[in-house]
Formats: sequence, structure tokens, C-alpha cells
Amino acid sequence: MDQNYLINLVFGLFGSKKEVEPRISRPRAHVSELDGLTGVTRYLKSQEVVPVLSGVTRYLKNLEELSAANEVADSLESQKEASTAQEVVDHLENYQEALTADVGQEQETVSSVTKYLEKLDQFPVSSVAKYMARQAIFAKNAPKISSVAKYVTKQASVTRKAPAVSSVAKYVEKQAKSPVISSVSKYLIKQSIFARNTAAVTKVGKYLEDESIAARKAAAAAIVARYLEEQRLLAKEQEKEEEREQQLAREKEMQKAQERAAAVAAAATGVARYLEEQAILEKEKPPVSGVAKYVAKQIISRKDAPILSGVAKYVARQAIHVKDAPIVSGVAKYVERESMTAKKTPKASGVAKYMEKKAISPAASSVSKYMARRNIAAKASAEKA
Repeated sequence: MDQNYLINLVFGLFGSKKEVEPRISRPRAHVSELDGLTGVTRYLKSQEVVPVLSGVTRYLKNLEELSAANEVADSLESQKEASTAQEVVDHLENYQEALTADVGQEQETVSSVTKYLEKLDQFPVSSVAKYMARQAIFAKNAPKISSVAKYVTKQASVTRKAPAVSSVAKYVEKQAKSPVISSVSKYLIKQSIFARNTAAVTKVGKYLEDESIAARKAAAAAIVARYLEEQRLLAKEQEKEEEREQQLAREKEMQKAQERAAAVAAAATGVARYLEEQAILEKEKPPVSGVAKYVAKQIISRKDAPILSGVAKYVARQAIHVKDAPIVSGVAKYVERESMTAKKTPKASGVAKYMEKKAISPAASSVSKYMARRNIAAKASAEKA
């Protein structure tokens, strides 16, 4: 920017129409031009980077250059008659060519490491960016997880979260799944077991068994005949007893009618006859039992009792239901809870069952595996032979 300002200043003073290309100032490494230096020293000096100036420093430097440029302009004005514009332009062109040559040399000498360090100074990398870069590299280099491994880990997490099923719940579920065996099926099973367990019987044994069966049948028939005869005699006795009771009832009715007629005939006035009839009716009335008296009292008390509202009736019915409700035991509650949890638990897949079986089964040793292989090989050779 400072060199462009000087060039424009000279161009304004002398009025030259030649266009001068602006030069972009860049920080460059200091290259030593002294003779007698070794290659290592020159390389180290070429690697030295000019420190980046702050805004205040650049501003002060620009002010110094402006003051120097003003002094140059004053000197040029004083020497205007002695020098020509063409010489100044030639001098500036030579100076620009030298500067471009220096810039090309600077670009050639600046290495990639220097450029990287300059970028780091201008744009420092934070620790978070470094961490994210490391994580991205680690994610790229990490091995891919197969679908089988994902499924196994998922099933393992599901089995860990699922509640453990107790033996009581397993038994209840097994009983619910098993079909109900009827009494006929139980009888047939018992008969088949008995037939398998019984040994072969000889002809003499069969004959004796048939004779014992016939004797048992005859005894059973005699018992049945005796029972039927007893039932017939008992029925006849009951019929005779009923006939006697009916005869006694008829005789009592006839006697009561005769007494009533005699009392009516003996009574002179109608009032006397009425009282006599009432006395006879009172005598004929059956005695009142305690239950009848209790029912009569309840009817009278119910008439005197206040009328209950619908809410009171509902509360009374609920109290009766609570009293009549069966008491549920702790075992029944536990069985019901376990059955509900067993229904809610998801069914295990074949892979999960296999993994659970592998986890439960003890690990076979190398000796047992070797012996198993030997046995299989021996069986195969024996079959081939």
C-alpha cells in the first residue's frame, strides 16, 4: 500500500501517462545476500519469518513513510530543473522490477512449512476443533459393526430390562397352556398303565379270575335284589301309614262337626251361638310357632320403621356384598400378579433362546472336545467297516 502511494505521488507530480502495476505487499522471509555464509546458514536465514505487525504498528509505519515521501517530493521539486521525468520513471521501473524479482525469490524460498505456520498464526486452531478432528479420524478408522452384533446387543439389553420369571409363574403358564384332561382320559391312562404293569396270566389264573368275577357279580345281584325288596316293603308300609293318618283326620273332622252342631243346638241366643263357634274355632286353630311370631313382629316393626332412601339402600347392599365377598389369599394374589407379568413379557426369539442357552451351559474344555471328536470319528469308522 505504501509503495503504491509513492508511485501515485510521483505520477501526480510529473504527469507521466505510463501505468504502473500496483504491488501487493506480503510478509516475506529475510534472505541474506552476504558472501561467505554456508548453505545451512543461508537456509536458516531464509526460514526466518518476518513477524506480523499489529494495526497500530502498521499505522505508525505508514505515517513514517508518508513523511519520508513528502521529503522526497520536496527534494524532487527543488531538483526539478536538474532531472527529467523520464529518468524518474526509469528509476521507478527499475525499482519495481527489482521488487518483483525479490517477490519471486521470496515465493521460491518460502516453504510449505512456513506457509502452514503463517496460517496457524493468522487462524489459530482451538482445542475443540482438534478434538473434533481426532474424533472424525477415529470414526473413519473404527471397524464397522455387523447387523448380527447389533441384534445380539439389542436382545441382551432387552433381556436385562425384562423382569425375571419365577418358577411359580412358569408353572402357572404351563398349566394354562396344557389341555384339560377329562376323567375318561385319566381312566384310560390308568388302565393302559395297569395293563402294561400286569404280567402274563396262565389259563388256570384266567379261569380262577373269571370264577371270582362271576361270584362277585352274583353277590352284587343278590345285594341289589335284597335292596329292591326292602324298598318295596318300605313303600307298602308308608302307604299303610298314610291311610291310617287320613282315617284319623277324617274321624277328627267328623267329631268336630258333631261337637259344633251340638253346641249350636244347645245355644239359645245368636250371641251365644257366635261365641260358641268362636271358641270352637280357637280350639281348632293350630298353635302359633316361634317363626310365625317373629315374622309378625318384623312386619309390625317394618311398618313403624322410616322409609330408606336409595343411597341408604345402596350402602346397605354394598356392606352385604363386602361381607359375602371371598377373602383372597396372598398366594392367589401373587399367582395372579405373576400371570399378568408373564403375559406382558415379550416372547423370546430363537436367537435369544440360543444365546441364553449358550450363556447357561458350561464351557466345554479342550479335552472334552477332543474326546467327543474321537468318539464321533470312531463311530463313523465303525459304520463304514
